[in-house]
Amino acid sequence: MDPRWYLKYTDVTVGEPEIQDEAHQKTLATPFECRLRDCTYYAPIIVKIKFTRGHQIVNMGNVPIGRIPIMLRSCKCVLAGKSEEGLAALKECPFDPGGYFVVKGVEKVVLMQEQLSKNRVIIEVDSKGNVAAAITSSTHERKSRCSIFVKGALF
Repeated sequence: MDPRWYLKYTDVTVGEPEIQDEAHQKTLATPFECRLRDCTYYAPIIVKIKFTRGHQIVNMGNVPIGRIPIMLRSCKCVLAGKSEEGLAALKECPFDPGGYFVVKGVEKVVLMQEQLSKNRVIIEVDSKGNVAAAITSSTHERKSRCSIFVKGALF
């Protein structure tokens, strides 16, 4: 590793959603078109790069480094801020709240998944002031959960 050599990304931006056709022409993409053509509704990630080449510092602008799926109705989506007429023109339902992605033509949702900490005591106070302490013990052979409830605590 040479300490005199470095690479730095500056001005990281997300471009407009685009779709690439058979002739490698890029055009503005819509979620409807991506569903219809079984493709992903994404936008390019564009950066400016600063790096060293020998003893010279080189700056390059507008370098695409990847693509990121765009959430429908987000600020980068073509549906953002559109009226009912504008959504109808793009063949989208005005009652669709968005918040999902179109990947290979299929609508995908990211779901939160909570995983409890193992072998740690978790203490909670409910709305009535009752205190509950719970621990989930885990080994490679088995799992067990122990809960202790205290009513009328001073918390």
